[in-house]
Amino acid sequence: MTFQIYSEETAPPESRAALSKAAGEHGFVPDLLGVFAASPALLNAYMSMDEYMKQTSLSPIEREVVLKTTAHMSNCSWCTSASDEQAEVPSDIARSAEQGRRLDDAKLEALRQYSIGVMQHHGRPSDEAKQKFIQAGYGPQQALEIVLAAGMMTIAAMSASLAHSVLASGTRH
Repeated sequence: MTFQIYSEETAPPESRAALSKAAGEHGFVPDLLGVFAASPALLNAYMSMDEYMKQTSLSPIEREVVLKTTAHMSNCSWCTSASDEQAEVPSDIARSAEQGRRLDDAKLEALRQYSIGVMQHHGRPSDEAKQKFIQAGYGPQQALEIVLAAGMMTIAAMSASLAHSVLASGTRH
């Protein structure tokens, strides 16, 4: 099976508007979104999830920690390098979350550990991670927002694995 990285011009007609929107937001069409374009349903679902992720109760830094952590746990290098909010997040925090390293900030570390637990244990983080998450001021809303991020990164990671050979030749994250 051969995958292709579509552009705005070569994508199936049903995917062109979404790719055009992505190009407007990023200045180019990220390669993984170009792959998603083969399935307009997947492309539009992923982009909708991304929009909803931006509407969560999590701050930009917290979103970045969750997205980088879930991407790291998904073993998705394409996912860890892409983010709209990198400019707002201190580079040491983004890099640590991306590389799976402990964060100095206790609240963000509780968020990171809970995110790890969600990914590692399929929605069943340890009691310790849960307790620290709650003590840090998080609750059910943020727990479910982590599930949203986990879903996004699962879609991205599985798609990147399927299309690895074509993505490996590209450079746009």
